[in-house]
Order: sequence, then C-alpha cells, then structure tokens
Amino acid sequence: MESARIAYIDDNKLCLEVIKSAFAELNINVDTFDDPILFYQNSKSYMCVIFDYEMPLLNGHQLVEMAKEKDPLVKTIIYSGYIEHLDQYQKSVDKYLSKPCDFDKLVAVVSYLLQNYDRENRLLTQTQG
Repeated sequence: MESARIAYIDDNKLCLEVIKSAFAELNINVDTFDDPILFYQNSKSYMCVIFDYEMPLLNGHQLVEMAKEKDPLVKTIIYSGYIEHLDQYQKSVDKYLSKPCDFDKLVAVVSYLLQNYDRENRLLTQTQG
C-alpha cells in the first residue's frame, strides 16, 4: 500500500494531522486538504479519497461526485461524525465510517478498497486491450 494514492479532505486541521501521522507510521503517504476546493483543483489522481461530510462550501457527497468525475473507479470513504441521513447517498460512496473510528479499522477499509481499485483497473485494461 506504500504506493497508494490517498487523499483526505477535512476542514478540521487536527483530524488531518492525526490521520496523516498515523498513516505515515505505516509508511503510507496521504495528501491532506483542509479546503475542498483545493482538493478539486488539484490535478493529482487518487485511488482512494476520504472525506469529512460536513464542511464549508461543499459537503462530502458533492466531493464524492467531483472525485468520481475525475476517476469513475476512485474509491470513496465518508469519514464523519455526522452520519444522520447519509443512507440516501449509499450508492455513490464505497464506505461510511463514523468519527472517531479505530485507526486499524480505517486502514483495513482503505486496504480493501485499494485492492478493489487495482482489480477493477486491471479488468478495465484487459477489456480495452
């Protein structure tokens, strides 16, 4: 998972630092953004994107749609303390995790989704080739 391209978007800078540091201990780099607009304007491609739901300007669901515009196969996780009414977005998000979440669970979910991303991209490449 060292070469995984992962982004985390949250307006809470402390959450960004904690997640970035925790993944760094596993030698996994996570790009963090405290502004959802900066994430969207970034030209970098990601395999997995973790979003807070409640943020100024854009909510997590809007960001999921934007991330899927860039790469329809990107894996998405809503990681938020706000989980009421999120079931209406269930089809567009790969996983919901409630804050605070056990870090081992977050890593396991990210690992699983990255494996799916790799598998789906291999299948797509085979069908196009």
